[in-house]
Amino acid sequence: MVDGFPTDEFRKWNELFDRVLWVPLRRLKEWSPAQYDLEELFSQLQRIVESGRSLFILDGLDKIAQELSGEEYKSEFLRCLLDQPNVIITSRPHVSLPVGVRPPHLEVETIGFYPDQVKDYLQATFTDPKRVEDVQSYLDAHQLIQDLVRIPIQLDALCYTWDSFGDKTVPQTMTAIYKAIEERLWKKDVLHLGKRENELGELVSKDDIKDEEVGQIKYLVDGEVCLLEGLAFTGMCNDVINFELKHRHAVSKEFTLPHKRVYWDKTLPRLSFLRTSDPSSEDHSRNYHFLHLAFQVYFAARNGRCNNIEPSTFLQKHKYDPRYDIFWRFVADLLGADKEHKGLPDTILHGIVARLKYQDENIQRAAIEALQGRANLTEEMLQGIAARLEDQDWTVRRAAIEALQGQANLTEEMLQGIAARLGDRDGDVRRAAIEVLMNQAALSLDVLSPYVKPFYKALLQKSFKEHLYWQHSRKEAVVKLLMEKGAVTEAKDGDRRLPLHLAAGNWEEVVVKLLTP
Repeated sequence: MVDGFPTDEFRKWNELFDRVLWVPLRRLKEWSPAQYDLEELFSQLQRIVESGRSLFILDGLDKIAQELSGEEYKSEFLRCLLDQPNVIITSRPHVSLPVGVRPPHLEVETIGFYPDQVKDYLQATFTDPKRVEDVQSYLDAHQLIQDLVRIPIQLDALCYTWDSFGDKTVPQTMTAIYKAIEERLWKKDVLHLGKRENELGELVSKDDIKDEEVGQIKYLVDGEVCLLEGLAFTGMCNDVINFELKHRHAVSKEFTLPHKRVYWDKTLPRLSFLRTSDPSSEDHSRNYHFLHLAFQVYFAARNGRCNNIEPSTFLQKHKYDPRYDIFWRFVADLLGADKEHKGLPDTILHGIVARLKYQDENIQRAAIEALQGRANLTEEMLQGIAARLEDQDWTVRRAAIEALQGQANLTEEMLQGIAARLGDRDGDVRRAAIEVLMNQAALSLDVLSPYVKPFYKALLQKSFKEHLYWQHSRKEAVVKLLMEKGAVTEAKDGDRRLPLHLAAGNWEEVVVKLLTP
């Protein structure tokens, strides 16, 4: 909007306003003068602003939402900004305007790309039509990913990593796609950082790591990984996305590896995951932020997965916090893919189960998948999964069924819920239900009877049709044999003339006679 204001596309705006004032609200979190007012913020512009021909764009209300309920100067100043006569406010959906602030004339929700815009983006990104077709086919077959890539940064992530998949299985979740991006960027950064195999070894080359999995090169950058995860997690807990020198000092004290020393000033400019808003300043005074907020949440989830924090305290505090929705989605996916964390503490498992109650199908599905393959889930956990068997989203229903597979303590009520999916409108859900029921050591007929009886008629019809087809096929075989023996003649019009006794259906008798020497 700011870039477009001087152009003809925004001609109407030019008629209404003399200027657009863009205010990134997250900056107010780090601003600490004694008093907040318009005069201090805009200084010489104060008189012009009061003329009424200024449009305020207040960007990111959710980043400073906790300040809305306070009584100090910062809250007062924020309300003053929100109460301007000409204002556009951007925010995530969970934030509401404080009481006393004039309501907006219009509320709109951005929903990302439309399907045809996704296709246009793919065609603009890939020059090879076959590649465009492959990506589009992948999206058509994965409804969950199709929904997620309507967000531009997600679609860009998929396109960026597509060529790296090669003959490997294409990721089934956005978390897996971010892991693929991480792998590509670390391979690049290992070279930028001048890493060596050991202290006396030669520099690692591109050829050395081009075919290596990310796990094989992580040991080269484990110090940098630790600091990135520490920055991301600490920033998320303290609602910081722009990291100053004081933040980096605090993080370096808590998130360092004893055998790896990382020099911030030399390292941070070379990391592909970070950007600086002031590259011209000296190294030690630069502020850094993550390439995209999604990457900060991703690295925070990685740290939350493995750091020695008290999980029950953290879960109780944040499991229903809307700011952590994407964080928990990443955590669930990372846990689901990590075979080393099958024996999770009950507090973490209960936290994941709590996400099953969310309305967001993506969070539900990610939580269910994180529970898959874990032995001896408690009845409460199983009940939470079973409650999703009737979810509106078929991917959630299927994930719930697969998560219950292999559980030894399924109640009859749970089995009935799975059996009910035999009539599901989605074929993948039906197949998943069949696999679970087939693998049950003991299955009561009472569970299956209500769902199998309606199939009896169809099974009989299928059997009858197959029998008729077999009779027809046998007749054709006999006709061929008769022709070879000369017992069947061809009419002028090509019709076959059968002997009377064959037409009457004495098949076995005719065949025996023909085969007798």
